[in-house]
Amino acid sequence: MSTAAALSSRFDRSATTVGLALVDLVLIMAFFVLGELQHGGVAAIPSAPVAAAPFLFGWVVSTVLLGLYGPPWRESLRDAAIRTAGAWTGAVAIGQLLRDSAFLPGNAAPAFILVSLVVGMALLVPWRLAALRFELV
Repeated sequence: MSTAAALSSRFDRSATTVGLALVDLVLIMAFFVLGELQHGGVAAIPSAPVAAAPFLFGWVVSTVLLGLYGPPWRESLRDAAIRTAGAWTGAVAIGQLLRDSAFLPGNAAPAFILVSLVVGMALLVPWRLAALRFELV
């Protein structure tokens, strides 16, 4: 199987995918905007995209690997929850590794790892379950 064929089986090019991706992006960015507000006030909001960038990169990689923008995630509510939690865990792992590198600001603080895992899953898993259950997208 070619790389293009493998990717196409995990990535559905449709309005549904665009809707899912937009809400995912809004939820992930909301987490980082709220974090910047809490730690630096309103003046820190412009730095939220920089803080979020390694996690968004990790999200893209993880969602492609786990089929979160294609047919596999729709198999069942259980499967949707597991794949979404897995994708966010992968995103946090990749994001933290990138933040801990010399290339990006930040570090891999254990407290932030835990907070980002819990809050990210609390935002993304219920949204994905509702989207599947109520056919929102």
